[in-house]
Amino acid sequence: MITENHKIFVYSTDLDLCNSISLLLQSKYQIRYTTNSINIEDVDVDLLIIDVPISDGNLLSKIKRIKTKYPKIKILLLYIYRMNETQLEAGYRKYSDFLLYKPIDVSQLTMAVDNLIVEKNKELLSNKK
Repeated sequence: MITENHKIFVYSTDLDLCNSISLLLQSKYQIRYTTNSINIEDVDVDLLIIDVPISDGNLLSKIKRIKTKYPKIKILLLYIYRMNETQLEAGYRKYSDFLLYKPIDVSQLTMAVDNLIVEKNKELLSNKK
């Protein structure tokens, strides 16, 4: 079941992208966002959407710390494919729940978000049994 009670936090250095994702998802979810990656490490939400910047070499270690601190959080990455960074991409894949390549297709993004929330709900229900 998808309700507006689910919390999503969006990180991108691009404020316009943060606003666009917020507008796209706000009818179904509680959305907050930031343009500062420092703010992503202490968010207890259902889903964290991260727009992976080209120049942030520390982001993977931040994602690892988030998954350690909040193992049940779902992480969706928005990523630009780079042929020469396959090892970095493998790290992102290991610690995220879904990787979506840019340019972003709006229908793919909403479907990925909805599927991750449904998956989170199933996990919560199975833990209650």
